[in-house]
Amino acid sequence: MKYIMALASLLLLSTSTLACQLIDPASIDATEAERDIFDQMSSVPEWLNAQAQHTTLSGRTLTVSSQKDIQLADGEVILTFDDGPGKQITERILTILQTYKVHATFFMVGNMVDSNPAAARLVAQQGNSVGSHTYCHPDLATIEHQNALTEIKQAEASIIRTTNLAAVAFFRFPFLSTTPELQQDLDRRGVIVIPADIDTEDYKDVPPAEIVDLAMKQLESKRKGIILMHDIFHRSVDALPLLLTKLNNSKFKVVNLQPSTALIGRLSHTP
Repeated sequence: MKYIMALASLLLLSTSTLACQLIDPASIDATEAERDIFDQMSSVPEWLNAQAQHTTLSGRTLTVSSQKDIQLADGEVILTFDDGPGKQITERILTILQTYKVHATFFMVGNMVDSNPAAARLVAQQGNSVGSHTYCHPDLATIEHQNALTEIKQAEASIIRTTNLAAVAFFRFPFLSTTPELQQDLDRRGVIVIPADIDTEDYKDVPPAEIVDLAMKQLESKRKGIILMHDIFHRSVDALPLLLTKLNNSKFKVVNLQPSTALIGRLSHTP
């Protein structure tokens, strides 16, 4: 709840543009350590390289044109990260993903993209898919409809301008909080709203092992799903290799979710 209230308070709207503060993990959770497994190192820790080289996590590429195309088989997961790109943290998560030879979908907050453009570009350059997560991360169900549309459109514009993507095909609602009207607007344009089946709750101030245990407990019963993490917390960096190793040991495959060329073409010509 502390995380939700802190992020929700970041929205400041004007009649012509959006202005908002950066999502600062330190202001949300002052007890979180400012260090992770990379510490001051500029390269991947040796133990991480050794651990990753014995995994077979990389699964198929799932190319989709609509939400109904997102069909996972038992033993398949999609990794997703919200709220970034976070300073240094996103780059470290990308390094871990590359080390394990898997991809993820990053739902970017527009003002974070504007503040960390190099990280946003790197996400796309390394073959990960990109989605929008609004510009200031408000609860869209609590603000005026037109302001909510502005949040969505301005975030897309920021991502496209920074990454040179032709269009942003994926969207996730902040706090997974939607309205029928906004869903209809996104459906009309063809933007795919991506849900989350496995919430790691990595926004909570808990040890990385607890984050991983929660995710694996959900996967034990569901056997597949879209995993929700965040690329703004050091604990998420620490938890990710633990999660990937456990997924590998349990014979899961990480699916690379990508928008179809046809969908990108339609979106690039749809206002």
